[in-house]
Amino acid sequence: MLPTQPSAAGLLAFRLSPDNFKAYIAQSRKCPLGYRVQSDADIDSAKSQSVIVRGFDPHAVAAIKAANDGPGTVLQATYHLGKEMLTVIWQVEGILHIPSEHWRLALKTRLCGVYDSLTGTLYEVKVQAKPVELLLISQAALPRYLAQHEYMRDWKRLEPAPPPPGNSLDPLAQAQATWHLLSPVQDEHWPRYSAHRRNAEWDLALMRQRESLSLTVPPFLDKIKDGVETVLKRTSLSADEQAVVADGILPQALEVWDDGSDGVYVCPSFTFPVTICVLTFLQTSYMHRGASWMRHPTPARRRNGPPSTLDVFVHYPSPCNVRILYRLHDPAPTPSPESQTFRIRSRNTHPQHGVDGWRLLFEMDISQVPKRTRRGGKDVERRTWGLTSADALGVHDALFGTAEAADSVGAKVSVLDAMLLVLAAVGFHMELRKAGADEGARVWDEDRFAYWEGPNWKLGKLEWIGGNLRTVCGAPLRGDKLAKEEVVEDDSD
Repeated sequence: MLPTQPSAAGLLAFRLSPDNFKAYIAQSRKCPLGYRVQSDADIDSAKSQSVIVRGFDPHAVAAIKAANDGPGTVLQATYHLGKEMLTVIWQVEGILHIPSEHWRLALKTRLCGVYDSLTGTLYEVKVQAKPVELLLISQAALPRYLAQHEYMRDWKRLEPAPPPPGNSLDPLAQAQATWHLLSPVQDEHWPRYSAHRRNAEWDLALMRQRESLSLTVPPFLDKIKDGVETVLKRTSLSADEQAVVADGILPQALEVWDDGSDGVYVCPSFTFPVTICVLTFLQTSYMHRGASWMRHPTPARRRNGPPSTLDVFVHYPSPCNVRILYRLHDPAPTPSPESQTFRIRSRNTHPQHGVDGWRLLFEMDISQVPKRTRRGGKDVERRTWGLTSADALGVHDALFGTAEAADSVGAKVSVLDAMLLVLAAVGFHMELRKAGADEGARVWDEDRFAYWEGPNWKLGKLEWIGGNLRTVCGAPLRGDKLAKEEVVEDDSD
């Protein structure tokens, strides 16, 4: 059985005996559906590139020395041009006898996914004279490596700090030092939380690297970042607390197409993750069990719960059509290929309300149907609201804690601001009508999207979103009421 604790004690804690490693190989070396590791017949095996692997951190260096059975701090491997990075990972696994779930390989200036080519393209034909140098990074050191990477430096606000002396083996101390968490408490699920968050940060950096030349993805990520920062400024959190929260919002999959006239489309694709998927990692000292509010109309608010994560998903196939779902993990899920990223390859595999913990926040859909009395079609808009007051309170308490103490984090963030943050995390940055607008105060008098020069949403009745959101969050204005289902037909010529 493989170890499940984090690599706080070093990579050597996960080194397997020869017999156990053989059993691990037989069980683990299977490719996900839709991928295929190329055989020798697919490429010219004579075109091989020498590779050396150096340790990035002390744990990695110690693992390399143990594999060399001496003072050597370098591993030797071979890469056949045209094959995937996975083939190098398997070689290093065989040398270390440490499963790859506990470490990563990366170039000094570029990240590589397991199915990427080490040389940049799968059919690169040029062999370099010098060996390609890779870094072996223990999972515990991964946040520190990513904080130095060009595709994360401008996303993260805070840099990891070393754990306090004497607590280097404490999972909570490691997590708090790495991500500067807000008043966390002891819980057995911190290793799970840390592993899940490290994987999510890697996936974000890899996505930003792959999409760095895109004309649409980087602007949309900027939209998410700016929206999150703007919403956080509405709260009573300090600047440092805002930075902690913002660093915990990690887009995982994003594909955007802008046709230049009708705004942003998030389009189905069979070659890359589609739509916008975000993981949110926060932890405060006051928590409640997410399972309670998922199962019962009234949430059982509890203190000192486990670390939680929140998934948010939006699909926007065309103007006036949008669906937003969310899923709270309380505690954080066990790391797995399914939980690390959203690899959504067709409409049939999009998350569905009520399946695998996904819950509908709201949905707006417009379609054209035949007219009853004459030729032609008419637009029919359907709006469905899923978020309840108990749901909104549950999300707030899971992310920020309860507001029982006046100086608590939960008291500094209203339920409404928590839900606006959830929407901003997927680029859905709204400015809601405020109290005083009816009396002519200098505030906007309508629910609207925040002004943005880049990609924008195009939807129908934003007052329906604003009124429902204020109502379920306990901050209704005059005239607001909860409208869960609406059908509007435009039968005009």
